[in-house]
Amino acid sequence: MIKAIDVHGHFGPVGGFPQKGKEKELMSLTLEEVEKSYRAAEIERAFISPADGIFFFGDRTLEEANHIMYQLSMEKEWLYQWAVVHPEIPDSFVQAERLLQSEKCVGIKIHPDAHGYHISEYGSKIFEFASRYHATVETHSGDRLSPPEAFTVYGDQYPEVKILLSHLGNNCDGDVTHHVRAIQNSKNGNLFTDTSSMKSILPGLIEWAVSEIGSEHILMGTDIPLHHAGMMRSRVDYAALPISDKENILYKNAEKLFFGETRQKGGTTL
Repeated sequence: MIKAIDVHGHFGPVGGFPQKGKEKELMSLTLEEVEKSYRAAEIERAFISPADGIFFFGDRTLEEANHIMYQLSMEKEWLYQWAVVHPEIPDSFVQAERLLQSEKCVGIKIHPDAHGYHISEYGSKIFEFASRYHATVETHSGDRLSPPEAFTVYGDQYPEVKILLSHLGNNCDGDVTHHVRAIQNSKNGNLFTDTSSMKSILPGLIEWAVSEIGSEHILMGTDIPLHHAGMMRSRVDYAALPISDKENILYKNAEKLFFGETRQKGGTTL
């Protein structure tokens, strides 16, 4: 089986998530359960952001959620961190500046829809910060406050910043093409997407995306614990694509974007 890297997952208290009842209960995985799921799916590394840093829950602050995720990434060699920043919480940027110095922090995570702002409202602030540190930005996208096309302007303005438009096919208007069109309109080729949307299991969507933008712009994301890691991986494994494209999506693109010479010593596998 081709090895794999999950560039989009979550861990921690999910009490703030909008799901209810049994569904939310089933999403409350321990870190051991997350690791077991990855092992079963032969996913070697995972890039995780704290669930309660996105949908706030309890008394824990955003900075505390990020710090706990940092500590876990130091303890688990397979685990890497996205540092969540909120444009209305200045201390989150101060913290992210420190976290980005860690070889286990792969970039910053934003979620306009969960945090309640339109990306055009704070995009300049976020991407100016990312540019200063040449940080990759992973963003929720496809919903009302995070239209994929809105990020193209920031990719054009900040060519040194790589932008991962998560959730290929996710949309609020019935159009699954937004992510692909945003990437096609990018002047610098620094926009990417991942497979972490349930829309990605549509027959032909990943294959069509590859035909339009190339497999070099698509990475595998599971969105665990919202989705079953093995199921999300299998969509790529069984895609009607050449092995070379599957390898790009499953791990090669992530290795190229995140594991240069300065990061190689940070990555051992499960």
